[in-house]
Amino acid sequence: MKRIIILKQNGKNIRSLIITDNDLIIEKNSKNTDKLVKIFIKKSKLSYEELLENKDIVELSNKSYFEQAKTNLKAYSKYMKYKSKFKTSSAISLIVVCALSYLFNHYDTMFLNGQHYIMLCIYSFLNTITLWYTTALNAFHRKYKLGRNTIGNSVSIFLAGLSLCSWINYCVPIKTIPYYLTVKNTESIENVSREESVEKLYKDIQKSPYLDEDKISYLNNLKTYILKNEFLDIDELYQTFMTIRTEEKVFLGEYGIGGTYNRNLNEATSYKGVTSLSKECIFTHEFIHATGGFEMQVLDEGYTSILTSSMLGTDKRIDGYDRYRWCVEEILHLVDKNIVLESYSKRDQSILDNELSNILGGQENVEELYNLFYDYVDGSSSKEEIYFYIHRCLDSNFNDYQEYVKSVKDYYSFENDEKLILAK
Repeated sequence: MKRIIILKQNGKNIRSLIITDNDLIIEKNSKNTDKLVKIFIKKSKLSYEELLENKDIVELSNKSYFEQAKTNLKAYSKYMKYKSKFKTSSAISLIVVCALSYLFNHYDTMFLNGQHYIMLCIYSFLNTITLWYTTALNAFHRKYKLGRNTIGNSVSIFLAGLSLCSWINYCVPIKTIPYYLTVKNTESIENVSREESVEKLYKDIQKSPYLDEDKISYLNNLKTYILKNEFLDIDELYQTFMTIRTEEKVFLGEYGIGGTYNRNLNEATSYKGVTSLSKECIFTHEFIHATGGFEMQVLDEGYTSILTSSMLGTDKRIDGYDRYRWCVEEILHLVDKNIVLESYSKRDQSILDNELSNILGGQENVEELYNLFYDYVDGSSSKEEIYFYIHRCLDSNFNDYQEYVKSVKDYYSFENDEKLILAK
């Protein structure tokens, strides 16, 4: 107990208000008041008169004064409660902001592309709580004329600013914001020749504060591909590669991946200790992801892997996407390679889907083929099942079937006396 306020009439204790050490207000009747006074005297080791003199015990004879004191003390208790909650929420916000900022700038989790949304939601939630308590405290200050809540307001503004800076720094490093905005507002280069625009891109990349010499050399692997691929929008690629970031982090998750490309943040990341692949292989693969893609993961990773091998000039195994690549190779046996390239470069899978639908006899057959690809990648289906399914779809169109079989035979170099047996 910190203090007791007693309503005393005709020499008797009628009621009392107990102020606890936690600033809670408890009202007691006459009998309990007498008991608590004795306990208070015993714990304080002071006499009743000394407690009265020190105002640790206050006697009021007027009931209206007592009721007013009760109203004021309850308001005081509520104020102290909000103040305590404000301190707690502020401390938690500060710890969480610093912890998340460090975590997501050095580690990635299974959420990957959604991490910046997670940060934003958590920061918004914490700052909303802190702001609510600040607003409540400000209302008390105005009502009871306590002056400005300078410290509370300053802390709230500081935490909101810290959260915003942390989030912006994760999305776009603060030190490069001026450069980032300059590049975003640069004049279009689409009105010059393709050769000139590509040369300008690779010349300007040298100035990027986002890339070191190694990353620039990895980007050089894509130069011929960008120059010859007429489906790529050079103006869009200029914006992408002039602002792309590269990170080397630790991946926190049950499955290991060598690298990722986060399109939302325009960030290519290599993960430490996950794979024996070279950084050149990983970053080249992720940089290709920045140029295009498919919605379907099997096609997206498989075709990116094929392009990576081509750009690195090797037929050797360069990643763990062997099954993904095989699925894309089957697509390339069915569809003209330029259609696949256009669909990938424009990030418009419908271009490929429509062509496959015409060949396989409908969009439902295309979806079923994609499902078989997923099953094959997971190990629950086989190449033979996919061969047989394609055979069944092409059975009504003998010319397409002959072209498909010829393409597969040529690709896998069948001898003259070997047969590709496809059965329903």
